[in-house]
Amino acid sequence: MGVLMPKGISRVPRRPHQFTPSRMPSIPAEIFLAFTGHIAHRLFCFLRRWVRAITVIVGVERTNVEWKGSARMREENIQFTSQGRTLDAYLARPDVPGQRPAVIVISEIWGLDDHIRDVAQRFAREGYVALAPNLYTGPPWEEAMKPDNIMAGMMFLRQAPPDIQRDPAKMADALASRSPEEQAALKTLMRVMSPEQRATFARELTGAFSYLRDCADVDPARIASLGFCMGGGLAIYLATLVPELWKTVIFYGENPPLDQVSRIKAQVLGLYAGRDRRITDLVPEFQRAMEDAEKSFTYKVYAGAQHAFFNNTRPMYHEAAAHDAWGEVLRFLK
Repeated sequence: MGVLMPKGISRVPRRPHQFTPSRMPSIPAEIFLAFTGHIAHRLFCFLRRWVRAITVIVGVERTNVEWKGSARMREENIQFTSQGRTLDAYLARPDVPGQRPAVIVISEIWGLDDHIRDVAQRFAREGYVALAPNLYTGPPWEEAMKPDNIMAGMMFLRQAPPDIQRDPAKMADALASRSPEEQAALKTLMRVMSPEQRATFARELTGAFSYLRDCADVDPARIASLGFCMGGGLAIYLATLVPELWKTVIFYGENPPLDQVSRIKAQVLGLYAGRDRRITDLVPEFQRAMEDAEKSFTYKVYAGAQHAFFNNTRPMYHEAAAHDAWGEVLRFLK
């Protein structure tokens, strides 16, 4: 089931514009964007820490903040146990009486950072209980999946020719030329990107659903999953594991195993970028599988947007697409 696209939004374009950084012809565009995005993210976090420090100095409470046009909000760091593992998580909730719908907010490959916390806060201001798990809790993830290591690993993988990427022996030879620290970080990143680890993360996220289901202020019949990039793929993967899940939102995430689509009970919304062919070109396969299984799936493709267009801390951010997508999410979760 497709949907009518608003102006400026279309299905996958046949010939998407390819961004080429000026005066840097020797650097592939995606590596340039990832690198500049990493720098922008670090600057954003630095400024945000200073803002938070100033609010403490002038005596502004960080919890129970009064937001314009919304209820008061509370936030805290919690833990939950799943699949024999204890995970840290960030929890934001409206400080209002009664049961509320809830959203599991699943991060990009960068992990539980300030951007994901901000998304959780946005949901809390809209009246939702929002839980953002830290999939990189503890060893080996906590050290290996630091932003600098992720950045180095992504650049290494993107610079490797396709024949090396497809051949484990050649990849092992390429890794051998790196320092022991780099090898450890690269191997961990490759493990995170493997189908086996994605499946493990999805199973661990069932604990986030259980945690919210048991919260007194959460309506157990209205718990949704939402994720970005890696988290988008995990959000829909979770829907194949938890039939009680209410709704799922995929932001430019990979398709779930198509042979598991029949297990999905949640209504699904997909939000994709036209200039993200690796992900978006495969959406029709997922749509056909959902239609064949008589499942609910609608989606939009933002023609001028790139992968990660919703993340306002990175240069791929597309303001118009992000604004429209947020409106779609709120309407979908009503």
